[in-house]
Amino acid sequence: MSGDMARTQTMHIGPMVKPTVSAAEMQRRLDGLRRTVAELKLDAAIMTSYRNVDHFSDFLYCSFGRRFACVVTPGKALTVTPAIDAGQPWRRTFGDNVSYTDRRKDNVFHALQQALPKARRIGIELDHVSLDMRRLLLEAFPGAVFADVGQPAMWQRTVKSPEEVAVIKQGARIADLCVVACAATARAGVPVHEVARDGGVDGADAVDSRGHAGSGRLPRARHPGNDGGRGREHHQVSGRTGEERDRSAVGA
Repeated sequence: MSGDMARTQTMHIGPMVKPTVSAAEMQRRLDGLRRTVAELKLDAAIMTSYRNVDHFSDFLYCSFGRRFACVVTPGKALTVTPAIDAGQPWRRTFGDNVSYTDRRKDNVFHALQQALPKARRIGIELDHVSLDMRRLLLEAFPGAVFADVGQPAMWQRTVKSPEEVAVIKQGARIADLCVVACAATARAGVPVHEVARDGGVDGADAVDSRGHAGSGRLPRARHPGNDGGRGREHHQVSGRTGEERDRSAVGA
């Protein structure tokens, strides 16, 4: 293809979504990572795992075979995401965002080079970066020294803030509701997708995590059969019961 085709682009499209936690909480997380960057005498950190991209940007990605990153320096933080996601990463990122196109296979590394033009000491997650990814990073940043920031970031995440504790409690409460609803629906002859659907809808109507009635309604989850055909490619409804699925799983 033509060499002048865009390799990166800015896709600041649509209104920002409601964040998971406050701006003060996100700043606390970034300040902690920046202390690690300073202590290790690094120029930047490139976070690549689901857990750390989400933790330090509030954007949870789904890779679909493409690479994602959260770049943190002493003065900026941004996510590097594929253009196929359009403006969604920017709407959810605490910080800036740049998108890379599919026009060349190495465009994600081109985006990282643009974000870190003078970086010579870079932190990466050694417990997440594959040998292939590390080789490509070495090629993108010749002469750079790489150090592990995965372990320090993990220890930072082990100390939960009050906001993080509140999010965990809310997630556990919703999970409790769904388990109760699934248990009430699951029985011989009931298709698996009905159990999953009822677990996401009826749980909040029927009972809260302490067994009390009427905790409020969760939005109905989309599933094949009520989405006008969208999503069927990855979520075909088999119509099998739980018993039939279990038998097929063990080869019976």
